[in-house]
Amino acid sequence: MQGGGHGPASRQFGLGTDQVLEAEVVTADGKVITANPCSNTDIYWAIRGGGPGNYGVVTKTVIKAYPMVNVQAQHVAIATLSANTNLNDKGYAGYGQWSINQPTPLFGTFTAGYVHGFYTFDKTVSYAQSTFASTLQKLLPYNGTSLYISVSYVSYPDYWSFYNTESGVEPPVGSANSALGSRLFSRRAVQEDTAGLRSMLDVIAGTPDEYTANNFELVSGGANFLKSDDYSGLNPAWRISYFNHIVARGWGPTATQADEDAVQHDITYVKTAAMKEQAPETGVYMNEGDRLDPDYEEDFYGEHYERLSSIKAVVDPSGGFYCPTCVGSDQWKEDSTGRLCKA
Repeated sequence: MQGGGHGPASRQFGLGTDQVLEAEVVTADGKVITANPCSNTDIYWAIRGGGPGNYGVVTKTVIKAYPMVNVQAQHVAIATLSANTNLNDKGYAGYGQWSINQPTPLFGTFTAGYVHGFYTFDKTVSYAQSTFASTLQKLLPYNGTSLYISVSYVSYPDYWSFYNTESGVEPPVGSANSALGSRLFSRRAVQEDTAGLRSMLDVIAGTPDEYTANNFELVSGGANFLKSDDYSGLNPAWRISYFNHIVARGWGPTATQADEDAVQHDITYVKTAAMKEQAPETGVYMNEGDRLDPDYEEDFYGEHYERLSSIKAVVDPSGGFYCPTCVGSDQWKEDSTGRLCKA
């Protein structure tokens, strides 16, 4: 939540950090304070998207609640059989995954293809079908020839039935023996430079022997575009980006340090760099970002970094709260034994 927090409802209601009305915070000097729009406003602004555990220890929050909604979910699976409708504007949100080759199947026995689970709130199945119709018509001529295409719909009477069946069983984003990077994408990055987009997709797809996994998260737009930059310490890139995209690679249990370093270098300086080149005006979702991002100050925090640094200097002058990519971490460095020392 302190880094953003997307989920099934974030397109409709905003990110997790946008839901915090008030927080109880233990500050670096041991005081327990209440932070809200009227009291301790700087800390309130900073903990809502400005990075985790870096301005104080949040021990309690008061968050918004919303009326119950029904949910219509769409499941799409596309796989190859051989070697411009904007769904977000229509209310679709959700998660997808694609790969040209991965160790485990995406679905069935297919290790190459695309799958997603998208959904709409307080709509009907017929609405969801009509919204996807033009995209489906472009795909159907390839069905059974070069592609396998499966599209199905399911309706849930309330949000929790949907969440516990579909979203609540999502696997964790990160895992051991792997490296990942991500980028937020604006409309310009995908609709105004299609040649660049195709080139980027070729890079992040990797080669078959790299077993690269790509995750597509249609979780922004909607309510997120209605908040101003002054609303919270969240990276302003969220206010212009429709989706987040993650690229990841792993290594086996017998990999050497050189193998791991090669994978990490590819993720940081080749694949994630290609996404940044395609969407230079946005940034990175810090909760799913590259931990070795050389430009994390700009990518994770955007234009808010300077103000967040000023707040950090006031509320934690000794730098007691630390993480490698948190605001103010440039004041520290690790020595040869891994201890933190003043830079």
